[in-house]
Amino acid sequence: MKKIITGLFILALLTLSLHAYDKADRIQDMQTMEASMAQIQKGILYNNKKMVLRGVENLKQASSKVEVSQKTDMDYSATFAKKQATS
Repeated sequence: MKKIITGLFILALLTLSLHAYDKADRIQDMQTMEASMAQIQKGILYNNKKMVLRGVENLKQASSKVEVSQKTDMDYSATFAKKQATS
């Protein structure tokens, strides 16, 4: 009986610890990407290559967290775009 209760407790803990990509995370990522794009534009404006590269790295980090859901079962555009971005 104790094993069953302990197992259910651990299962409940694991399900609560899963973190879904929700609206607040999406907003935070969009703000980070916007700031990165602004940094890239500023670096181009001031002809500062280091600033541009820093902005690109920040943009890559922020965009790697973004989850794109498929519209249909046959929609592979998000997978294709991620493969193109990494290669």
